Parts: sequence; structure tokens; C-alpha cells
Amino acid sequence: MKYVLIMKRWMLDAIVGVGSLLVFLAVILLLPAFLPGEIGYLGALLIFVFIISAGGYAIREVTT
Repeated sequence: MKYVLIMKRWMLDAIVGVGSLLVFLAVILLLPAFLPGEIGYLGALLIFVFIISAGGYAIREVTT
């Protein structure tokens, strides 16, 4: 946890953003193969929103 205090907030935001985007791209390619078309894309979007929200919440908790 000590290393997080050294990092700046914009660095944490960038890491969460890029990580979330990579997860979104992976999920949007994989999930429609297992679920019907529209449901797969909707599921990928919901997973992305959940990950980016959880990342933002975690950053807020660490930086305040």
C-alpha cells in the first residue's frame, strides 16, 4: 500500500483507464462467442462500467 502513496492521482487514473480499456476489448471479443449477439455486447459494456467504477472508487479511497 505504501507504493500507492508515492504515485500521483493522474498516474492511477491512467492505469485504471488503460487497464479497463484492455479488459473491455478482450471481453467484447470473447463474450459474444458465448452469449447471443446483443446480450454479449451488453454484458461486455456492463462489465466495463463495473470495472471503471470500481477503479474510480478504489482510487478515491486511496487518495483521500
